[in-house]
Amino acid sequence: MGEEQRERRTAMVVIFLVACASLVWEVLLTRVCALRLAFHYSYLVISNGLLAIGASGSVLFLLQSRLERDPRGFTRRACLGFWLSLPGTWAFLLAYPVPGEVRVGDPAVFASFLFYNLVAAVPFFFAGLAIGAILATHVARAGRVYAADLVGAGFGCLVCPFGLWWAGAGGAASLAFLLAGLAFAALVADARWRTLFVVLLVAVASVGVARLDSAFPVPSKTAVAVTEDKSVSTGDGVLYSRWSAISRVDLYPVPAGERELFGLGRAGAAFPIPFQRFLLQDGDAGTYVTDFTREPAGLEALERSTYAAACALTDAPRVLVIGVGGGHDVWAALSMGARSVRGYELNRQILDVHRGVASELSRGLVDDERVELVHGEGRAGLMRDEQTYDVVQMSGIDTWTALASGGYMLAENYLYTVEAMRDMLARLADGGLLQITRYAQEVEPLRLLVNFERARGDTGTPLRDSVVLLHTSPFVTALFKKGAFSAADLSRLDAFLDRAGITAVCRPDQRTGNIFDAFLRDEDRAGFVRDASVDLSPTTDDRPYFFHFSRWRDPLATAATVDAPAPVTQGNPLFLLGQLAFSLLAAGVLILGPLLVERVRGAGEPLALRAAAAPLGYFAGVGLGFIGIEIALMQKLVLALGHPLFSITVTLFAVLVFSGLGSFLSQRLVPPGSARILLVPPGLAVLLAAFAIAVPELAPALARAAPPVRFLSAAALVAPIAILLGVPFAWGLRTLSSRAPQLVPWAWAVNAAFSVVGSILTVVLSMNFGFRAVFVTSVVVYALTLPLLRRS
Repeated sequence: MGEEQRERRTAMVVIFLVACASLVWEVLLTRVCALRLAFHYSYLVISNGLLAIGASGSVLFLLQSRLERDPRGFTRRACLGFWLSLPGTWAFLLAYPVPGEVRVGDPAVFASFLFYNLVAAVPFFFAGLAIGAILATHVARAGRVYAADLVGAGFGCLVCPFGLWWAGAGGAASLAFLLAGLAFAALVADARWRTLFVVLLVAVASVGVARLDSAFPVPSKTAVAVTEDKSVSTGDGVLYSRWSAISRVDLYPVPAGERELFGLGRAGAAFPIPFQRFLLQDGDAGTYVTDFTREPAGLEALERSTYAAACALTDAPRVLVIGVGGGHDVWAALSMGARSVRGYELNRQILDVHRGVASELSRGLVDDERVELVHGEGRAGLMRDEQTYDVVQMSGIDTWTALASGGYMLAENYLYTVEAMRDMLARLADGGLLQITRYAQEVEPLRLLVNFERARGDTGTPLRDSVVLLHTSPFVTALFKKGAFSAADLSRLDAFLDRAGITAVCRPDQRTGNIFDAFLRDEDRAGFVRDASVDLSPTTDDRPYFFHFSRWRDPLATAATVDAPAPVTQGNPLFLLGQLAFSLLAAGVLILGPLLVERVRGAGEPLALRAAAAPLGYFAGVGLGFIGIEIALMQKLVLALGHPLFSITVTLFAVLVFSGLGSFLSQRLVPPGSARILLVPPGLAVLLAAFAIAVPELAPALARAAPPVRFLSAAALVAPIAILLGVPFAWGLRTLSSRAPQLVPWAWAVNAAFSVVGSILTVVLSMNFGFRAVFVTSVVVYALTLPLLRRS
């Protein structure tokens, strides 16, 4: 093998390993920051990390002379920086004191948070420097090199989720450390030193995988607010802790004086609460596991709570519970005489708690032959389930999860869409009850009413005759009837309310005079929604943002809630526009700064800035279009795949790997400067239109299929789109290198910076217009920008 061929193969191996390690680090960072901060700040940390990749391209542009003198040595030093930065940054992420509440309006808190962002981004900078150096050095083979980058990133999507489950966050960090170290080792010239280094590296990483997470766990918040008036202290007494790709679940002891049962009526509050443990997800979403097994007298309290409301109106009901959590919905159904209870739970660790470490509390639930507990996402369960139920029940499901590629992926939002309500109603027998409990802010119950009206369609029954709302501070429980509440139903409701001491704030036979009653009795409910001060429009699978109520027509009006809790802040226009402004400013500095520096140095002619305009537009468009389509594809396949983890792994893996294939094929099929590049936008338009039509139709069948069938089908749906997505970047690099090779590293910076901008714009677009609009916008961006390099 010749020296040149050996260098090429080494470059392919190194870029694969660096990309793989970078994606492991990126996914891991979303989980760590979600635990230490909150899900939306996790998104911001990742966005700024991707900006660091853009910064690496700018630095590389300014250091091209050094790269040209010693490409291998430059890349080796960048890989060394990446490898060494990982353990240092990991230690910082765990040790740095993070405020209990991140308030961006407080200058001191904001400065501390910004510093946290900058340090977290350091590994991305060195990884970007290594990848950019390889792309610039081997630009003539950009299609194949970029393919190795994408395929490596795709495998990183698989490594991190499994690493988190089997070895925790510390183990996953050790895997990233191992991969980065192997990339550095591949560039060590001396074979003996390389072998010794790899042996030591594998030994250290193996210890890290086995022991790091237990020895140095990621610290959680010291106190968790479970309601506005109730918080739980979480000290060092953790009884159980386990990671998955979507959350970390911790179990804590609960002192006798801090026991709590939510949804209790006045009569229920008079009963003593049994022994409890506190179950915490990602340091934010908490619930209680209560020992009704050894203290069954405590069920008297649960029978006088809203957990028991729907079952109290039904004889021997068949019950479906979405979101088992601490198990209170299941316990209440059993206590009220349910003949069968099936419960879906997204987090496997929670079921493990019930069956394992807290089995003495939950044995009466788990061992009851009437109960079936299923690990799976609730909406996918609804699509697979063919049974009919008398009660479908969902209480306070609002766990937050973040999408690894930089956008929001909120699995539970797909349980609060119009289509989800249709699925729930379809599983109900005639006269059955759908019970949903939400926080007692007016906006959440109102949106539930709006969604229910859209979901049930024109049944001929007045909306107000199918709705009962119960209030137990701080919650509202909605009872939606498949049909109308009869006089006998309302009589049983009165008996339950009197026994429990619960207040009905809305019911068919009474005028209560509140905003819910006003909406239900309004003849122009569409006008009610249109004229409301907040956004109450129905949420759909295409626009699944149930918790977003701010109107975009006046972003400054949302300043008062920019530091509010996550359910309020999520989608805050001012917050998102602030992120967008910061990203645009950073992108401007990273893009224009290097050109101005070169101009001051005298290295460029006065024409240089104008000459860079076409590459700027081209690579900015590629960054915007790619990230928009990538995020929308993952969102659209969540339901078909049946689990958010599968969409992170399967869909993102398929997008990256098949994009790599497209990049590889472009090396021969789309020569530099070829007009064939102009076929990409219309090709994407046709394929995305077919995808958008096919997926909703196929989703129910795919949800019922075996996992391998689902995974292969999703990959097949994504493959042709991803192949086209892989062509423009590699083609652009090869075309640019034939005309202005000194701009290749700069183009890498442009692409990375606008990928961040694109991820934020994707959220803004999808919140206002839906993910189909993201598809359309991305194709338009491609159509406008891909011709630029041909004309320049």
